[in-house]
Order: sequence, then C-alpha cells, then structure tokens
Amino acid sequence: VCRGDSLVLGFTEENQVSGLLYQWKQNGANIASSRGQLRVRDPGTYVVEAADTACGVRAISPATTISQNPAPRVVLTGANYYCTGGTVTLNATASNGTGEYRYQWARNGKPISTSAVITVSEEGTYSVTAGDDGGCFSTPATQTVTVNPAIVVSIAGNDYFCPGQSTRLTADVKGGTPGFRYQWKRGGEIIAARNVNYAVEQVGNYTVE
Repeated sequence: VCRGDSLVLGFTEENQVSGLLYQWKQNGANIASSRGQLRVRDPGTYVVEAADTACGVRAISPATTISQNPAPRVVLTGANYYCTGGTVTLNATASNGTGEYRYQWARNGKPISTSAVITVSEEGTYSVTAGDDGGCFSTPATQTVTVNPAIVVSIAGNDYFCPGQSTRLTADVKGGTPGFRYQWKRGGEIIAARNVNYAVEQVGNYTVE
C-alpha cells in the first residue's frame, strides 16, 4: 500500500455469513472492528477471527502481511524567469520510489507533458508529480515562472564638451531585472568602459549595450 492510500481486507458482501462476529488483529493486537471487512492504511500482519456464538465455533484466517511502499520524491529545478522571446528549461528528478519513474507536468493545473524535462515559453505556475512502478505518487513540486520585460537602453548626457574638459554619459535602462552589465562602444569599437556612467574625453559616436 502507498503512503496515504488504503486497501480493503476481508470477505465480499455475498460471502459474509449473517450472525458471525469478527475480530481483526494487527500484529497480534485487537483492532476495534467487528465487521467482515477492514480498511487498512498501516503496514503490518493482519488476521481475522470469525465466531459463531450460537454454535460456539471459532476460526482464524491465514495471516496477511501488508507492506508500505515508500512514496517517491520529486525535485524541480530550473530558472523561475525567462527573457522576452526566450525560453527556460525545467527539470524533474525523482527518487525514493520503486523501479522506473513517470512524470506528469501541469501548467496552472492543466496537464501539459509527461517528459522529465520541459521547455517553457509561457508564464504560469508549473508543477510536476512523479509516479513509480509500485503505483505510488509523490506530492507535486511547483515553481512559478515569469517573463522579464525586454531591456531598453538609452543614453543621457550632453552631446558636446569644451576643449580640455569632458562630459559624462549615463546609460538609462528600462525593463529587465536590476544587476545590469554595461559595455560602451565608440564608433562601433569596444572601449574599456563597463559602468553605468562614462566620462567622454574624445569626440565620436558612442553607444552602450
């Protein structure tokens, strides 16, 4: 039985005899059940004793041992964002179960894939569940993926400077996620300037990425 699941031991309804009293035992200890069927959730060895009080007859069933399969665990890895027009890869890795694993991905609660790895190009909450050969399933692992807005950069500052002086240019960034890296160029050629500000001492056509 899988953790959290149950199964039924005992007689089918048509095989139960009216007037009999039943006593179930788990690992030799009495269980508070007097019916011909018992729903089992815990591992152990089970027997049932049936008694016909009218005739003074008792019989004990053969023992049935129930084991509990370990529940699989699943880990979801991958970035929680992607850039506009891009994608991100999410990976599912299962462990702790029995045999081979099967995966079920969902986006906002709707099934989308049964692969271990998926490529995401839409925002949403992604979840993945792993099942094993024992018929047990993991609890879902979830991750919310968002899209970072496109980066738009412009240059602020004077477009001239006086002889013997300099002027400061500043990269003005809109969108994206803070923590930007910069590269200034003059006439299309890379220069040794990688900060948000650049002190210009030479004439030319300046750009920044």
